[in-house]
Amino acid sequence: MTKVLIVDDESPVREAVKLLGEWERFGVKAVLEAKNGLEAKALLPTRRTTSTVRSASRTAR
Repeated sequence: MTKVLIVDDESPVREAVKLLGEWERFGVKAVLEAKNGLEAKALLPTRRTTSTVRSASRTAR
């Protein structure tokens, strides 16, 4: 099963990517969401994904 993980801190951006993506056309069966890298990292061991769509900006630490 092909799964995609969308990672962005802004809920409207995640929702737009989810709605505008032609997921079925590319064989994607599940679209997962995470609001940050830590949440995404926590999802990966239990919900292996094929692809990840993430925000290009990063916060300096």
